[in-house]
Amino acid sequence: MCQVEADLPAASDIVASVAATSAEQHQELLAARAERGSLLDRLCAPHPLWDTADNKLAACTALQKAARDDSVLA
Repeated sequence: MCQVEADLPAASDIVASVAATSAEQHQELLAARAERGSLLDRLCAPHPLWDTADNKLAACTALQKAARDDSVLA
């Protein structure tokens, strides 16, 4: 039992480290989502280069689908 007690602080340090890393990664993911959302809003705003409403709708639909894909963080 002494060995288990000796290992407990190390285990709690590992858990704390993983939790901190997970929280940091979560914040990075949220920031990336916000950035993509902002970019999407700017790209879908009215602009004279859009030929027709159909072209704008198709482009915005594709962008929105990409924005929801968390594997695309670029």
